[in-house]
Amino acid sequence: MLGSILTQALSYSAYLSAIALETPGDSNRVGKFAAGILVARIPILAFGAVQAALLPRLASLAGAGRKDEFRSALRRLLVIVIAVGVIGVVGSLTVGHAGGRILFGSKFTLGNRDLGLLALGSGAFIVATTLAQALLALRSYAAAALSWLIGVVAFLVAVALGHDLVLRSEIGFGVGSLVSVAAMVACLGARLRTDVPLDALERLVENIQHEPLET
Repeated sequence: MLGSILTQALSYSAYLSAIALETPGDSNRVGKFAAGILVARIPILAFGAVQAALLPRLASLAGAGRKDEFRSALRRLLVIVIAVGVIGVVGSLTVGHAGGRILFGSKFTLGNRDLGLLALGSGAFIVATTLAQALLALRSYAAAALSWLIGVVAFLVAVALGHDLVLRSEIGFGVGSLVSVAAMVACLGARLRTDVPLDALERLVENIQHEPLET
């Protein structure tokens, strides 16, 4: 539950920080910023369908103790996710403003740099979500939640150090997502380097349940 709350908090962190920090003269600017966030969140919304099928697949491999196949499946998935993120960032930096004008008309004012930063945060967030699913499949629930918490703290620090309302929200979202990725990579690497098979604890519990009580 904590991990889910932190995930949603980081997902909407750019918009939430803009709302929290706006002054009476920034209301119009925040409204235009929200339109850019909606464009940048398209990959996150599309990833929701993939995420629903991701955890059962990884969990089945982990539960069967097929560590090599687990690594291979996760590696292939990360290549796809990172490629999608890179495409999103490049597209936002080149034609992001033009695409926003097509969707929202002349009222869309965010430039390519703003959309590129938001796309970077969204891409990193998708990678973090993928790694979080892998940690959940390995039953490393605390590690996943801790990684999201570290990302949220990093976001708050980045926003606190900034000055411009929009830019600090964009950079904070990117920093928070990237720090979450780094934390999850560290946790996942430590979990996979262990010599204990992925299903060893489950087998141990099952064997104990069938032994006499005095054992």
